[in-house]
Amino acid sequence: MEIKSIRNLGRFRHIIWVLLKYGFDDVIHRLDLPGSFLWKKINRVKETLTVNERIRMVFQELGPTFIKFGQILSMRPDLIPGLLVMELKKLQDQVPPAPPEKVRAVAEKALGKPLEEVFDEFDWTPLGSASLAQVHKARLANEKEIVAVKIQRPDIRPLIRADLDILSIIAARLHEIRNYQIYDFPGLVEELRFSLTRELDFSREARNMKIFSKNLTYPDLMYIPRVYEDYTTPYILTMELVEGRRLDRLPASDPIRYRLARNGAKIMLDQMLRRGFFHADPHQGNLLVMDDGRLCFLDWGMTGRIARELRLRLIDLLQALLQKDGETIIRLVPHLAADVPTDLDRNRLERDLLDLIDAYYDLSLKEIRIGEAVLAMMNLLNEHRLRIRSDFALLSRAVLALEGLGRELVPDFSLEKEAQELIPELVKERWSLKTLSEEMRTQGLNFMELIWDFPAKLHTLFRKVDKGDLTFTFKHTGLSALNQTLERISNRVTFGIIIAALIVGSSMIITTGVEPLLFGYPALGVIGYLVSGILGLWLIVTILRKNRY
Repeated sequence: MEIKSIRNLGRFRHIIWVLLKYGFDDVIHRLDLPGSFLWKKINRVKETLTVNERIRMVFQELGPTFIKFGQILSMRPDLIPGLLVMELKKLQDQVPPAPPEKVRAVAEKALGKPLEEVFDEFDWTPLGSASLAQVHKARLANEKEIVAVKIQRPDIRPLIRADLDILSIIAARLHEIRNYQIYDFPGLVEELRFSLTRELDFSREARNMKIFSKNLTYPDLMYIPRVYEDYTTPYILTMELVEGRRLDRLPASDPIRYRLARNGAKIMLDQMLRRGFFHADPHQGNLLVMDDGRLCFLDWGMTGRIARELRLRLIDLLQALLQKDGETIIRLVPHLAADVPTDLDRNRLERDLLDLIDAYYDLSLKEIRIGEAVLAMMNLLNEHRLRIRSDFALLSRAVLALEGLGRELVPDFSLEKEAQELIPELVKERWSLKTLSEEMRTQGLNFMELIWDFPAKLHTLFRKVDKGDLTFTFKHTGLSALNQTLERISNRVTFGIIIAALIVGSSMIITTGVEPLLFGYPALGVIGYLVSGILGLWLIVTILRKNRY
């Protein structure tokens, strides 16, 4: 996608302006983005701010799409430095509420009727206001129930579409720089697109809540608000308003904190490793403790799914980590990658994995942090150019958030202890006759499909060879940057020829003595000299400025 095809060029100019405001001129020049003409017109932020602080402020100022992108980057410590991860975790997904008349317009369009026909009472002061939606308290007209109404922010979808187009262009240009290809920025933008598309569909969030409600392993520990489907659409979600206490407001000495930390870990580990379908954002703002001690999980827009094959391998890997079984860890770790490079140095990978295992070998259970071990493993995979599977990356984010939540409630909380209590049950289920028979059936079907398709595929191959239709596709990477460089060179050469022609033409006119005169010389020739001088000076300044970056 080219810049000319962006839906909202005004938004693109604003992004360039913000980058310049926070001192990222080098990014604009390196990616050959238009906007250098703005550099003198902008009031820069204080130079005392660190680079990481300025990056976080850029994301914050650019709004919801970039805040979400920053949050995705903050869960990929294998890709970005630790200090930047810590800074991006400070991103606040809170914005001033939208005007009531615009909120009403969105809600009534989504429901297809005036709000007064649906709600007897509607509090226009929101309970909470985030970048994608805001939540209001209301009373249903027919059922007389007090509900929470989550309404999508007005005009948020066009803004996100424009931002994603722009991010796709920037990511594609970053990917053309060899040193940045390992980060797979286009893949991260697609992950962002996928995540935002799901979060903007409130009908999907309602389905998630229903699925979890019907499959609660621990109904005595966990609660999910009831969804009112008749008043729920992709733009509005109506659900039960649950009364409870926020976790961050519990007294530090309250003994319930330890019980909540244990229950939260038990619930989340069960979702991840037994169900393969989990709440991907377990932080204090998304949890309430009810009067009966149950945890109420809110905001089901961000959920993760783990394929059955990966879930079984994770159970094996977790068991191996707790038992410090190096051989099994080495065998299983490559399966966490989306693809394996053909030139992977397996001996070096095995050596580095053994070093990682040795670092945890003599630690007691209380000293081991699963989140820290997962993070170290992600960094190791990145060093070996093993791109991590997106589902495992989301799971890792949830594990890190879960461990952080537990330690916020109880500083010496051990997620490893909770995992060790659950692992025997999971291992027993994993190697049960039922699970093994399901695995054998799946593998058998896959093998039969391979055998069944093989003759047809072989026949197709020979037929193409016989007809001379067999072709090989070669993909050239990095040519876009070369084309841009050649285009820039040709433009400068053309510009230089025009300037030279102006100088030659002006010189010929000067010698004729044609009136009118200016400073004793033909005016047309003098003007030609001035124009060529200005253009030449501008060309030189432009070249020097580009070379600086």
